[in-house]
Amino acid sequence: MKDYLQMIAVTAAALLLIPIVAFAGRKNASRERQILTDGSEARTVTILCTETGEIATLSELEYAVGAVFAQMPADFETEALKAQAVLAYTYAERRRLTEEQSPTEELHGALMSDDTSLYQAYFTPKQAKEVYGDEYDRALNKITEAAESVKGLTLCYDDLPVIAAFHGISFGYTESAFTMWGEDIPYLQSAESLSDTDRDICRSTKTFTDRDIAELISEITEENSPLLTIAEKSEHGTVLTLRAGNAFIGSEEFAEKLSLPSRHFTLSRIREGGAWEIETMGCGHLVGMSQYGADSMAKTGMAFEQILLHYYKDCVLVRK
Repeated sequence: MKDYLQMIAVTAAALLLIPIVAFAGRKNASRERQILTDGSEARTVTILCTETGEIATLSELEYAVGAVFAQMPADFETEALKAQAVLAYTYAERRRLTEEQSPTEELHGALMSDDTSLYQAYFTPKQAKEVYGDEYDRALNKITEAAESVKGLTLCYDDLPVIAAFHGISFGYTESAFTMWGEDIPYLQSAESLSDTDRDICRSTKTFTDRDIAELISEITEENSPLLTIAEKSEHGTVLTLRAGNAFIGSEEFAEKLSLPSRHFTLSRIREGGAWEIETMGCGHLVGMSQYGADSMAKTGMAFEQILLHYYKDCVLVRK
């Protein structure tokens, strides 16, 4: 299977662009529905294919399975997969409410598109087969069972679906939305995720020459010096701003240009050879559920409900 942290990088980037909508209230607008064989109705999820302009209509279960395929490895614990599936249902419900209040013209009536720079990732069966190969059938059965067991559950705060933020792995703590995005969201607060530091995948190290750093600094600022220091950190040590001479650089832009997995990193000067060593912990924007943390919690016997309510403060699970 392809490297997982590379796969979620796209998803993490998309989450930074999710509109933080303050819903004024629910509307009674018509919703996409399908008629079941027993005459009852079920909501569907519609996804615009940006290449063809066609809109695919999926059942909520089909969508959740495809979303989990794209967002979490199938060999994670079942309770972690259930937690991820709940976030998929929650994301779809939030998108539905967003489009009811203020339709996005470019979506042509769909809830989302396959543009992962704007919307959370989803795999078609073909895409999932390309990733999993001979393991596809086993992965499909496991993910489908997990998604079906939590079908229709939505994670809510104040009677509204939450922003379903998640990331690959933290540095031992998740960060608040206020720290990382400047948005004070009550349920997206910092949470312990200490087991993440036991995973080798939590840490990565890259080396950059003085020339690399000097070029980066000059690209962002008017300074051309390779001298760099960390100017501001969060309470838990995530880098917020750096200083180069008299100029300040936001850590988000710095991490993006150097392809660092997260904004929680340290700078070390390697005097021999004139280089910098940057050690990073975590992967993603560090807000919401740590997926590797969820997997570790599931390994200890914790249920998906406990996992979700640990990472999303004062929320409740509602069956829509």
